[in-house]
Amino acid sequence: MKNSKIKYDIGLVSLWTWENYGTCLTYFALYKVLKNMGYSIKLVDRPLNSYAAPPRISDTAGAKVGLFEKSPYQPSELQVPLETRGEMRSVAEECETLMVGSDQFFNNEVNNNFGKICYFDWVPDGKRKIVYAASWGRDEAWGTELDTKLMSYYLSRFDAFSVREQSTVQFIKEAYKRESEFVLDPIFLCPREHYDNLAQGYEDDLHEGYIFSYTLEPTEEKANVLRSVSKKLDLPLHVISDPHYSAEYVKSSWTLPCEMNVCEERWIALIKNSSFIVTDSFHGMCLALIFKKPFIAISNPVRGATRFESIGNLLHIEDKIIKNLEDIDISDDSFFETVDYGQIEKILSSEKSRSEKWLSDALKVMPKSERAFSELDALKAHIEDIDLIAARNGYRISLVEKHGADVDNRFSLDEKRIADVETHGVNVDNRFSLDEKRIADVEEHLHNLENQLAELRGLILNTRHRTLYGACAWLFHKIFKRK
Repeated sequence: MKNSKIKYDIGLVSLWTWENYGTCLTYFALYKVLKNMGYSIKLVDRPLNSYAAPPRISDTAGAKVGLFEKSPYQPSELQVPLETRGEMRSVAEECETLMVGSDQFFNNEVNNNFGKICYFDWVPDGKRKIVYAASWGRDEAWGTELDTKLMSYYLSRFDAFSVREQSTVQFIKEAYKRESEFVLDPIFLCPREHYDNLAQGYEDDLHEGYIFSYTLEPTEEKANVLRSVSKKLDLPLHVISDPHYSAEYVKSSWTLPCEMNVCEERWIALIKNSSFIVTDSFHGMCLALIFKKPFIAISNPVRGATRFESIGNLLHIEDKIIKNLEDIDISDDSFFETVDYGQIEKILSSEKSRSEKWLSDALKVMPKSERAFSELDALKAHIEDIDLIAARNGYRISLVEKHGADVDNRFSLDEKRIADVETHGVNVDNRFSLDEKRIADVEEHLHNLENQLAELRGLILNTRHRTLYGACAWLFHKIFKRK
C-alpha cells in the first residue's frame, strides 16, 4: 500500500531558477521524458543558504523559471526553495523517488556553490535515489582529500548511477569507487516537437539566412573567427553570450555586438532557424545536432572539454570540434559542410533506446535497505540541528532588520513631519510679513484719506466763506438799491 505521505512519484533535483540556457533545457528535457513515462514530478531547487542561492520566493505561481519567458511547468510542480538541506527532508518524504539530473552537479566547485545538494544526505533511507547523466565537466577530482572521501561515501548511497561522458565511467570508478553507466544527455531523449513548441511565437522575424553564435567565453580571437565565417558565407551574425555577463563585460571581452536579455524560447528559435552555427557551448552544439544544422563547435576547457570529446567520439564528428582556433581554415569549403545526419540519427536512435531503458529500469530498482545507525548519522543529526538553529537565527535577524527598517521609516516619517512643521512655520512667517505689509498699506491709505479729508474740509470752508461773502454782498446790494 502506498505511503499516505507520498504526493509525487519523483522529486527531480534541478536548478529551476538558474539562468543558464543549457541548464534550463536539460532539466526541461528530463522533466518531459519522465512525464511522458507517466510519472508525477516535483522540481526541487537548491537551498537558500547556498553560496549561489536561489531567489527567495513565497509562491511559485508567477515565479520566474530560469530564462523561460513563459513557465513550461505547473506552479504545483515547483517546490519553493527552502532554507537548508535539513529542511528539504520534508520534501523528500513526499516523493517515492529522488533523482538528480544532468549537467555538472557533481563537479566539486558547482556542488559547493549549490549547497552540496547532490549529496542527497537530506534524503531519508529507504527512498530510491537515482542519478541520470551526471557530469564533472572534466575527468578530474577537484577539491581536498576530505571532499573526495565525502563524495565517495555519498555516491555509494545511490541506487542507480549514470554519467553523461563516456570517459567518466572509468574516472569515477577509480576516483570514487563508484560503478556507473554512460547515457545520453536528456536533451537527446526529449522529442524535438517539445523544442518546436517552445520556439513557436519567437521565430516570426527569423526568415532571412543568418549565422548564430552562442559564445560562453567571448574573446577577440573568437570574434575574428565569426567575422571571417560571416564574410565567407555572406550572412549576418546573431550573437548571444552567457546571460550572467553584463553588457559592459561582454564589450570589454570582444568588439562584436551581442544581443542581451534573450529568453530561453528565443534562444531555441535562433538555433532552429539559423543557416550556420558557431558555438563554444556543449548544449548549443547538442541543439544544433537536434535541429540538424551545419556547425562548428569550439571546445571549451574553461567549462569542461570532456563533454565535447565524448559526444564527438560517439557521433564520429571529431572534425567539427575545434580545440585550437588556429586550426580553423576558412578557405577550406569542406569545413562548412553539414555532417552526415543520416549516420548520426542511427547512432542517436540506438543510444536513445539504451538510455531510456536504463532510466526505466532504474525507476524500478528496489531502494537500498536502511543502514545501521552510525556516528555519521549522529553527526548529520547535529548538523541538521545547527542548520535549523541557523535558519531560525537568520529569520530572527531578518525580523530585527525589518524592525530596524520600520524604525528607519518612522524616523523618516518624523523627519518629514518636522520638515512639514518647519515649512508651515515659514509659511506662517510669510503670512505675518504679508499681514504687516498689508497693515502698512492700510495705514498709508488711511493717512492719504486723512489728507484728502483735510483738503476737502478746507475746500468746504473756503466754499462756505465764498458763499457767505456772496450772500452778504447780494443783501447789501438789495438794501442800498431800495434807498
